[in-house]
Amino acid sequence: MARYRTRDSSEEPSVTESHQHIVKAGLRVLNDETRKLDARTVAAEAGKALGTVTHHFKVSGVGGLRSEMAAEGFRMLGAELETAGRRKRDPKEGLYALGVAWVRFAEKNPRLYRLMFAENWAPDTVVAFEEARQPALDHLNRAAATRQIEGGDLAMLRWAGTALLHGLATLYITGNLPKRRLKSLVRETLGYLLEGARPK
Repeated sequence: MARYRTRDSSEEPSVTESHQHIVKAGLRVLNDETRKLDARTVAAEAGKALGTVTHHFKVSGVGGLRSEMAAEGFRMLGAELETAGRRKRDPKEGLYALGVAWVRFAEKNPRLYRLMFAENWAPDTVVAFEEARQPALDHLNRAAATRQIEGGDLAMLRWAGTALLHGLATLYITGNLPKRRLKSLVRETLGYLLEGARPK
């Protein structure tokens, strides 16, 4: 996978802003199903010369840009999860709310969501992915601390929950789950996972 230039904190603000402007332009192109995601289209959307796009991402195509768009997608997902989690005091109810928010995010951004899980991640994308999952981990830890979840490996639960929600989201955006039952499906499937963590 093509690597993109890692931004340094010493860069001039105008350079960083231009970089982010191109990423946002890429997201707009991605969300428009009538347009192809390529360097020329993104450059036109951003109002930049083609050479500017390739300079920022050090690629002739959009490999590095795709990776940063995925990272931005995870940051957006993380913000949605954090908002959903704040609305629930009960940690277990918070986990259910986070689950629904995860799937709803995929529903609102299907092309971006597919991109986020489409390929190997660059280092910055991995960081964004871990940060996006932090609200769910916080609720999981609180549920364990209040004995709503007893026993089980929290690290394994974290990955199992991620896999479960990603599976639900993928089935949902491909039309393979009944949309009218989203909340109950999330509650039931996560409930089975959490109950399975109890000591036998």
